[in-house]
Amino acid sequence: MEWIKIYETPDNFKAQLILASLQESGIECRLVNKKDSMYVMLGQVELYVLEKDVEKAQSHIKAIEEQE
Repeated sequence: MEWIKIYETPDNFKAQLILASLQESGIECRLVNKKDSMYVMLGQVELYVLEKDVEKAQSHIKAIEEQE
């Protein structure tokens, strides 16, 4: 199975919250931190899920963002 990037944010804390929420829903996911180690304001944190879970994860993230 292929990993697909479904979300990215410069906010590491928000990415961790979304990751935890997806995992609680039974969606396997991974974070890739592409932030610069010298300039932490630069870069993104990317969230990946398995190809089979893309639609489920995207709707889950949309629901989270609507609650904010």
